[in-house]
Amino acid sequence: MPKTKTPDKEPPRRPSSASPEDWRAGLRTAGPYLGLGMQLAFTMLFFVGLGYLLDRWLGTLPWFLIGGAVVGMTAFFIQLFRVSAEMSAQAKMERERRPAARRRRERGEEDDQAS
Repeated sequence: MPKTKTPDKEPPRRPSSASPEDWRAGLRTAGPYLGLGMQLAFTMLFFVGLGYLLDRWLGTLPWFLIGGAVVGMTAFFIQLFRVSAEMSAQAKMERERRPAARRRRERGEEDDQAS
């Protein structure tokens, strides 16, 4: 008869960091990026779909579809660069608003971690 191993004590449990406040903060932080992804995807889909519909209506498949894809990619990259510039400017403004003492404290923490 095989012996069953009985644990002496349960393994320690990790504290759960998935509180509702953490979820809300995470979603608030990720929100602009999720919105950006959707916006970029729909920009591309709109122009490709428009090209496809024009091709079906005019019987010229695949020319407007290809044109819509090119216009969609162009609009996609323009939108990507515009939003990227906005986010960079926002991050720069936020860094400039932080007090000098806080910046020194953060630099000290980064120096300790790098060693």
